[in-house]
Amino acid sequence: MTSIKFFLLFILYSLLFTLFTIYSYTQVDLNLTLSSNPIYQSIQSQLTNIGYFNRPQSTIIFFSLLTLLSTFYFLLSAFSEKWYLSHKQLWILIIGSGLILTLSYPAFAHDIFNYIFDARTVVKYGQNPYFTTPLNFPDDDWTRFMRWTHVGSVYPPGWLITTVPFYLLGFGKFTLTLLSFKLLGLISFLSSSWLILKIAGRRAWILWSFNPMVLIESLSSVHNEITMVAFTLLAFYIIDVKKGLALPSARPGLIKKIAPSLCIIFAGLIKYTSFLLLPFLRKPIYAAIAAWVGAIAFFFAREINPWYILLPVAISFMSKNKYLVSLSLVSSLLIMYRYYPCAAIFSC
Repeated sequence: MTSIKFFLLFILYSLLFTLFTIYSYTQVDLNLTLSSNPIYQSIQSQLTNIGYFNRPQSTIIFFSLLTLLSTFYFLLSAFSEKWYLSHKQLWILIIGSGLILTLSYPAFAHDIFNYIFDARTVVKYGQNPYFTTPLNFPDDDWTRFMRWTHVGSVYPPGWLITTVPFYLLGFGKFTLTLLSFKLLGLISFLSSSWLILKIAGRRAWILWSFNPMVLIESLSSVHNEITMVAFTLLAFYIIDVKKGLALPSARPGLIKKIAPSLCIIFAGLIKYTSFLLLPFLRKPIYAAIAAWVGAIAFFFAREINPWYILLPVAISFMSKNKYLVSLSLVSSLLIMYRYYPCAAIFSC
């Protein structure tokens, strides 16, 4: 694609995510103050009025943006070759959208606040988050905008190990800590994007990296599934003989046999779903089916949430099986409409 056409495409794509990022602040919790700056406060007040007190308008804005992003995704998936987009140009689009969404507010998910407080429990209070709850710290202002303050951590220890360094990057400041956790999501997403490109090629890379559900759940909401996905894909990358890692070892064959399982085990210690893939590390199609079984089990055990399908969608795209790819495309686009009640009726 020529430089001028790509520039216009980049501006359009960036504008969509900039508008989504601005919209995300309509959902800022009423008990949360991200900045005391008077200019920010004035803008935030107007956005809050839309999100909480003008829900019909908020709903129209959200689903209009989602529809536009889905349309762009469809066009890019169908015409990326005809548009002659180079790998470099695609990476610019991916990184650009990632950086913009890193600045967004987690509009329809509060899990990130629990991630942060679990790490805070360890670092600031020296307590075990599995045996204490946020309610044990009633004077902590960070509990005002949390959900599930009455339970201890429900996440495996691998996730806690991963998040503590990013909590430390926040230096005890909430907004900076929130941004550092968003940085973790960005690193995980870009890693997953690169790994899918190396494992499955350009087509799977585009399907994954420009999918609105993947982008929103990974970079705006920052669910721990995206970090789990990155470690899971790393396991399949190491197994790939033709594109595998050139490991500097006297016994690279042994490392290649052990390393994938270690990656899957650590992914499972971030979220247990990855453990289902252990028997199928050399059979991506069966691994994708196992991941879908895990997601459906979560649907029945809890509720239908978009982030539950990040793993099966990633493995399905990686497998390149046309039926699994079709299932992933349809489900990932439709499941985002599950947020209708959050925008129209109540705050999730």
